[in-house]
Amino acid sequence: YQPRGLHLVLSGRSSPRVALHRLRAADELTELGTAELAFSVADVTEMFGEYGIDTPRTRLAELVAQLEGWPAGLRLAARRAHSHSDPAAVADLAEPYSDIADYVTKEMLQPLPRKTREQLVLLSVLDPFNGDLVSTVTGGALGTRALERLYSDHALTERFGAGGEWYRTRSMLRAVLRRRFESLDWGTRRRVHRRAARWYGEHGMPARAIHHWVYARARAAAGR
Repeated sequence: YQPRGLHLVLSGRSSPRVALHRLRAADELTELGTAELAFSVADVTEMFGEYGIDTPRTRLAELVAQLEGWPAGLRLAARRAHSHSDPAAVADLAEPYSDIADYVTKEMLQPLPRKTREQLVLLSVLDPFNGDLVSTVTGGALGTRALERLYSDHALTERFGAGGEWYRTRSMLRAVLRRRFESLDWGTRRRVHRRAARWYGEHGMPARAIHHWVYARARAAAGR
């Protein structure tokens, strides 16, 4: 029984297990996603002002772009700049001991299974990626279904493209994962780049293929 005038609010990082498609069709659903909740430069200017931080608007615009308007990350950046009394303190937000890197690690990565975290580290060098590319790079450990789960259950990736088959990892998560990737042994990093290079080359993306051949230190292959 649904009382007249009832409004139910659900929030979370994953999509609730309810029939959202029916509510959309009945025009009974209002959705606020990442884009709607993202902070603008004006929002961040006001927030930094509350902390008494005089930061050039151009730097704030760069910060908003770097964090993709992520409210929690921008709040942590403001707190960091305030505690250091220096706007430049927000320069490298992905450094291992920054508040933001710590938040990303504990809130986004630690709840995931260890194997999934390890595979996400390998994907940090790919932007964008789809199921077939991910399967190639991870040796079949991850694929389309795994990407769909990461998208719907954890909001760690965003989907785009006409068919919705392409994904990208959110910027700060990718930055933290990329630092972990660089700490892997050279053989693993080289194998990932070589697999990515071959895939991009075979699928008509020569610029991306060359990028990965260079990182794999296979300049002869990059020049072909």
